[in-house]
Amino acid sequence: MAAVLFALASAAVPAFAGRLVRHGVSERPTESLLALLSAMRRTAVERGVTVTLVLDPATGRFRADSAGAAGRGVLADSALAVASSRTLVADGGRARFVFHASGEAAADSMIVRDGQARMLVLVDPRTGAAKAWQR
Repeated sequence: MAAVLFALASAAVPAFAGRLVRHGVSERPTESLLALLSAMRRTAVERGVTVTLVLDPATGRFRADSAGAAGRGVLADSALAVASSRTLVADGGRARFVFHASGEAAADSMIVRDGQARMLVLVDPRTGAAKAWQR
């Protein structure tokens, strides 16, 4: 029973993630990344689960998994659509973001580069809110 409820509840995140993926190339990768992080945090809080998002900045591919009392499961396995003139950068290769049911988070930082412009994307560990600052 719990597995069935978990499967039904998991349907919203892949639908959201599908809007962020390669239906076209994003001219606003920072906004797409912030929207994805926000959706993962919201999912963790609303469902009372831990959501782990791993993003490969070289390809834009990401996978989000959840774990909670009802079990574990894949929430999304897709890619951000990023224009070739823009790049995502993370220390140590892949970026990892973990959102807890309490709203707290543990997350790597990322940089979105667009020519000379750089946006630093950070997640507040106490609130889980993702923000971007120009560097």
